Amino acid sequence: MATIAPPTVPGAAPEESPPQKQGPFASFANRDFRWLWIGTITVGFGQWGQQIGLNILVYNLTGSAVQMGAVTFAGGIGSLFVTPYAGVLADRYSRRKVMLFSTVFGAAQAAVLAFLVLAGLAAVWQAYIFAILTTFTQAINQPARQAYVYDVSTPETFTNAVALNSIAQNLSRIVGPPIFGIIAVWNVGLCFLGVAIIRTISSLATWIMRELPQEKAVSTSNPTKQVFAGFAYLFAEPRLRLLLAVNAIPALLVYPYMNFMPIFADKVFHDDWAYGFLVAMIAVGSTIGLFALAWFGEVRRKPQIMLGCFFVYLALLLLF
Repeated sequence: MATIAPPTVPGAAPEESPPQKQGPFASFANRDFRWLWIGTITVGFGQWGQQIGLNILVYNLTGSAVQMGAVTFAGGIGSLFVTPYAGVLADRYSRRKVMLFSTVFGAAQAAVLAFLVLAGLAAVWQAYIFAILTTFTQAINQPARQAYVYDVSTPETFTNAVALNSIAQNLSRIVGPPIFGIIAVWNVGLCFLGVAIIRTISSLATWIMRELPQEKAVSTSNPTKQVFAGFAYLFAEPRLRLLLAVNAIPALLVYPYMNFMPIFADKVFHDDWAYGFLVAMIAVGSTIGLFALAWFGEVRRKPQIMLGCFFVYLALLLLF
């Protein structure tokens, strides 16, 4: 039996079909996003392995919480000055090449540190230098990596891509610390060697990615002027000020407690091997939330949800 099509009204616009709901892994359909995701999770492994290795190295050499805090502070100061200019690099130059340079450099400095430790030549002053170098490579890598998410996304898949990329970061924080924590307690030099290997894998994943068209920065003015112009715009926008506060307050007043986890593991649990598992548990809730974001996609009242989660996080940390 033939199907009779409904009559059309002359001059009427064709009826649009409702937008297709994106699946939780829609962004993986893009080849370059898949390699970006592999690079992100391996970069995360390297980041946590390096941090755990440095903390245990300093604690083994000095047994001092003050020295551990000072090493972390040195790295943070380096990141503070480099990160704004790293954003300029990601705007003006190939993001793929910026990521590739930073991961190769990170693998090389981890290999040098592994050699120093395994050869018995490690000293506390070297930990300060490598803490600065580590944050330098991370500060250059992250803006380019985050901007590349935009390059490989469409408006429909962008939220999903951001969530999946963040899931990669948190999965590395769940799986990486126990593995590197156990290795570092056994032999911290092998921990740094593992970091060098995993960063080499990340470099290969980045190398396989294609050069994609990206919006180049129109301004060719002095980078320092660009940085200050960016800060001026940031503080002029209320929503951006809120995002800055929500990110800056934990970074300055909350996250540093993670660097003292070796002391918690030693003094509270009386077991150095607990260090990696303590760090891993921090990321479990984040990963659950990011899976929910990837599943539901766009949600309403984002600022209220973000602030609510922020205060719940602070309350749970106080209980800890």
